[in-house]
Amino acid sequence: MKETENVSLSATEEQEYRSVKRYAENHKNIRRLAVELSCSERTARRFIGGYKKEGRAYFAHGNRGKISPRRIPDEARQAVASLYTGKYSGATYAHFTELIADYENLKFSEAFVRSVLREKFLLSPKATRRTRKLVKNQLRKLRETADAEEKEKLTLRILSLSETHPARPRRRYFGELLQTDASEHLWFGTEKTALHIST
Repeated sequence: MKETENVSLSATEEQEYRSVKRYAENHKNIRRLAVELSCSERTARRFIGGYKKEGRAYFAHGNRGKISPRRIPDEARQAVASLYTGKYSGATYAHFTELIADYENLKFSEAFVRSVLREKFLLSPKATRRTRKLVKNQLRKLRETADAEEKEKLTLRILSLSETHPARPRRRYFGELLQTDASEHLWFGTEKTALHIST
């Protein structure tokens, strides 16, 4: 048996591996193993045979690490993202899908276009507040492990997702940016005046 402990398994695969290992080493009843794994006794025997021959590696899915032959090439994915941030910026996902089909001869489903753009954190102008919040949290997590230059880019992306505050580059030094606000009220007497405050 080849015992390769460094093989990465999913949660389900890990559970199968541990159950089969326990039963194989203790020579438990095969029927109990089949019940635990929710499979037939024949499948349970196949698991044990695979474990004895290959160890942990047997439980890793055979297609792991392989690119699906049906996967759309990365060049096409990059083209979709570039068109959305450039020529067709401001379009909704549905409208954008129609535009690239009509004018760029890129015929993809709206679901594919949405998945590509969401991977790049590019949201539709019609994105809900909940979606914006979710993407902002994902960007914040990425920012925690990013270098200084990448952190600044991610900060701008986070700001651009805010519905109320326009994105602008963060000032590098204290005092470089002065902001003023005016509030109209009856500050002095009976006539409304504007009180300006600088921060």
